[in-house]
Amino acid sequence: MAELTLRWGAPKVAAVAYDMSRALLVVGVGVLAYEAASKVINKVADEKMSKKLAAPLLISMSFMIVASTLKLPKLQAQFVGLCIFYVWVSIGVSIWAKDPLKAAALHDYMVDMVEQAKGGAYRSKIGYEDALKEVEVLMNKNTKPNALLLAHPGVGKSTIPETIAYKIATAQYPSRSPFFEAKLIQVNFTDLMADTVYRGTLEKRIQEMTQLAKKDPKVIYFIDEIHKLAGGGTTTESKVDVSEMLLPVMARGEIRIIGATTPDDYNRSIATKKPFARRLPCVLINEPTHAKCFEMLQLSYSQMQGRIKVSNRAIAAAIVFSKDVPERYFPDKAIDIIDNAISHAELELDDTKNETLSELHIAAAKSASSQQEVVDLLDSFWVFLEKNPNYFPGLDTDDKVD
Repeated sequence: MAELTLRWGAPKVAAVAYDMSRALLVVGVGVLAYEAASKVINKVADEKMSKKLAAPLLISMSFMIVASTLKLPKLQAQFVGLCIFYVWVSIGVSIWAKDPLKAAALHDYMVDMVEQAKGGAYRSKIGYEDALKEVEVLMNKNTKPNALLLAHPGVGKSTIPETIAYKIATAQYPSRSPFFEAKLIQVNFTDLMADTVYRGTLEKRIQEMTQLAKKDPKVIYFIDEIHKLAGGGTTTESKVDVSEMLLPVMARGEIRIIGATTPDDYNRSIATKKPFARRLPCVLINEPTHAKCFEMLQLSYSQMQGRIKVSNRAIAAAIVFSKDVPERYFPDKAIDIIDNAISHAELELDDTKNETLSELHIAAAKSASSQQEVVDLLDSFWVFLEKNPNYFPGLDTDDKVD
């Protein structure tokens, strides 16, 4: 240093020392910024992606250091801005990549049920508490954490995942639950199979589903009509179906699935595939009793928005009138009559008025062929209530329509 001072002079040595210290300071700040950015990116993406996104950030910082050393303030400012830009773009792209529904290959046949619930697509439901608890227990297992909802058409299989999605969206599950902050994703089998003319296309989609579940343990798939997986995807060249592709990862618990089907479809398709059936323990959903159906529909229609309201007597009438339809199941067959009555009322109602449906509207929707049939239905309903005054808890059996 003394020799440099004699050769260059004290002012020049001081200037060089100042430039070197400033360069070192910039390098230190750059390294710290790079490390901070890498940690943030690692929080929202895997290691491979974080390195890929952080590389441009490091390059831009290197140019910034060079610009600072060469005393190019304008260029230095440009690279500072470029660094900031890369930080935000890297974080944004990482978050985008972390979202399981942002991958274009998956988006077409998947729906985020939790996001739909947050948007108001699903409402609070009652009457399925036992089934919901059993599904939660099965999904909490370390091995084969899967569940198969088994019920007749119209009983309410889809209500179970909709209720789960609603409870996830409203943060009703405790941290010990397998549904705590879970991502419930519905897979549409028809869309999954679409455009899979070549065998490798389907395998790729199944592999993508598996990799997504491995990457994010919070992902749970809901597959309605899951019996279609048993036999789906077979070709003349290969008899391996979709269910057999999923067997290994299902057994190890690397993918979690809630399926739904009917007893007939289960016996016809899934029961014949013994390994697949073993990985899908059944949760039987029984048809609700008339009293339970009355309670369920009370809550459902009390939450309905609009000018048409549904009275308790209208709900009771729909249940009574539906008893003579043995090929259908509650609550679906009662809902169909009520919805038919609502549709008639909306078409006939003046724009400035509101309407409350009574048993008269239900009788008219049930049998619109003649006025006498409507009167006969009303008489049968009133006689039923007189003979069974406590059949529907909380219903005023004396409040008849004129």
